[in-house]
Amino acid sequence: VNAAALIVSTHNLSDANFLSGNYLFNPVSVNSAAILNQGSIQVHNGGVVTLIAHNINNVGSISAPGGTIGLLAGDTVTAPLSLQGSHPFIVGATSDGDASIINSGTLSAAGGTIQLSALNSASSSNATTLTNNAVINNSGIIDVSSNTNNGGSIYTDSGVIGINQSSGTLLATSGQGLGGNITMLGDKVGLLANSQTNASGALGGGT
Repeated sequence: VNAAALIVSTHNLSDANFLSGNYLFNPVSVNSAAILNQGSIQVHNGGVVTLIAHNINNVGSISAPGGTIGLLAGDTVTAPLSLQGSHPFIVGATSDGDASIINSGTLSAAGGTIQLSALNSASSSNATTLTNNAVINNSGIIDVSSNTNNGGSIYTDSGVIGINQSSGTLLATSGQGLGGNITMLGDKVGLLANSQTNASGALGGGT
């Protein structure tokens, strides 16, 4: 897929919200369908790729140079028209506790922003099971490095329950500027054996 921008969602966007510019997505049913990307998705410079579902699995590649990539798993998701900050998308926790994101592929947004948010309610029916399960599992590559500008921002959040873990690669480096920002949030956060995390820059490291 090659486009200026792309939104893929198993959730519903009502006509009224669309016409008013309110990009609020709600699940069609309790058991919302999943998204699996095995291919290649590329958008133009500064473009946006947004995947919205309860379960998201990327084994392919997604590229948005200088733009924004959002993998968003939750009950409600708001995609503002003006994307600001390290985590511009607003995600509401699922009540049935099935939100999860797996990335074994490549997410690339040179100098841009990549957000992975998978949120489950602590009062969900399978909260006990979720406590020791990976809600976000990255074994692939997430890269916001830039050769010419400052490094971008990586933000991953598994919410108040479950594990946010990476055994893969997180890169926010800069060849000529400052390193970017890498943020991992969750009830339990793990950088596993053989994982790589780098936010260095020619003019100074990031955070």
